[in-house]
Amino acid sequence: MKKELSKISKIIDEMFSYLSDLGATKIDLNYQDNPDCYILTFKCNYIKEKIDMIYKMVKYLNMERQQEMESFFWELAGEYSQGSKDHELSLVGMMTDEVKIYFDDDRIEVLLIRIKEE
Repeated sequence: MKKELSKISKIIDEMFSYLSDLGATKIDLNYQDNPDCYILTFKCNYIKEKIDMIYKMVKYLNMERQQEMESFFWELAGEYSQGSKDHELSLVGMMTDEVKIYFDDDRIEVLLIRIKEE
């Protein structure tokens, strides 16, 4: 259980860093620990000039979950230094089962679902 929560923490760290680079000045996080899955919802503002970063986020987060890869590389997620462009969103994509991203001219909402391992 502790390892699962560490993975969730890494996902949150990576998403927070990426959304900050999008210019977010207010990020709301909703965390749900359901019996069969974790649900993370991020809502934030962004700078319109960085819309290309949203398209990259959609691409990387929509990767199929890869538990084999996750077991080796999950610890790298969230290892991000401010000012660096080395995000590990593809790892977040490999660690989640479902993603939904909504955005308009000034807000983004990202829903990530991770089915619990047995």
